[in-house]
Amino acid sequence: MNGRLAMVGVSGMLFPSLFAELGGFYFPEWYDAGKVYIEKEGAVPLGVLVAAEIALCNFVEVKRFEDFRKPGS
Repeated sequence: MNGRLAMVGVSGMLFPSLFAELGGFYFPEWYDAGKVYIEKEGAVPLGVLVAAEIALCNFVEVKRFEDFRKPGS
């Protein structure tokens, strides 16, 4: 699972840069994206984003644990 998350992270760093170079799109560099988002008007507060991520990850992990206990559930 950690390998999959690492692959998603790398693609999140590479694809915006590639799209920006191809033209027509503006994406900040991956290391500036958080700052650009927070400074944007109407941004969702960081605490809300973290709480949503924890809740969604918990849901997925509980489902995975249930599948270990009862395969095919």
